Amino acid sequence: MNNLNILIKNVNNLDTRDLRYFEAIAATEHLGTASSLVSRSQPAMTSCIKRLESALGVALVERVGRGITLTPAGRVLADRAKKLRSSVEEIVREIADIETGKSGLIKLGVLPTLAKFFLPTICRKILSDAPKAQIQTTIAQNDVLSRLLRDREVDMILTIASQETGDYVSHTVLEDEAVVMASQSHPLFQEKRVTLQSLLNHPWVLAPPTVGTRKWIEGVFRKNSLPGPNVQIETNQILMMPNLICETNLLAFTSRLHVTHPEGIAFLREVPLTETTMPRKFDLVYRAESYLPPVAQHLIELLKVEGPELLARPGGSL
Repeated sequence: MNNLNILIKNVNNLDTRDLRYFEAIAATEHLGTASSLVSRSQPAMTSCIKRLESALGVALVERVGRGITLTPAGRVLADRAKKLRSSVEEIVREIADIETGKSGLIKLGVLPTLAKFFLPTICRKILSDAPKAQIQTTIAQNDVLSRLLRDREVDMILTIASQETGDYVSHTVLEDEAVVMASQSHPLFQEKRVTLQSLLNHPWVLAPPTVGTRKWIEGVFRKNSLPGPNVQIETNQILMMPNLICETNLLAFTSRLHVTHPEGIAFLREVPLTETTMPRKFDLVYRAESYLPPVAQHLIELLKVEGPELLARPGGSL
């Protein structure tokens, strides 16, 4: 019991800076690379490991060649360190908001399509209601957004309908459909009848394999015993796709909003196939127990109450 009390005392004295340094060590498994990431010397990183191992009473890393690898205890600490440090940072944010009376900073992750068509309207509405609010946005695909939310790098995300666990809260804010599209002059539109097979006769531009829309469209071809699309260009810059297909004979699979928006009507055309029309919902997702600044709470209520109207007219005004 005495040893346990000593361990608890040592853990209570952990420095959050050491936890941040250990996150870098765990991510790179190389002291030199980790030291560059956090702008510290390599000896300082070695001292960080020694302090943590002394406090916890266990080995956290093992030397492997020129690098290091985490021990089982090190993996546990790596998993918990970011959550612990983020919790401390949330406490600081909450106290600062109370002390200054500010509406706070919202860290918002957004899918590229939603960022293009709706983020300006959302930001205008937030700043109209809370002129002193600060908004920090990260534009990324759903796989990256989920990781950022899990790692507490953002407060909330606007993403494809969430499959998160009970640790998260989600609200559907918009319904959409992803469709196959091409330039108005694409030779596919000269064919008498467009089928799944005929789509395979043309090259595509698609998102990376980890992105939901890519998984879905490839699944459609598999279900029909067909090979997947010939992906000539792969990009995580979804907003680049409309320009790409306007300049090429590539097919793309993304939100119908690109075709119906005034910017796309004159240049893009949907390939109307029921099999390749993907219904989907967009959710606002946030962690259930985390601190949310007043401006983030306001955005939640805004999208709950006014979301359908706010997001009904891409780029429009409310």
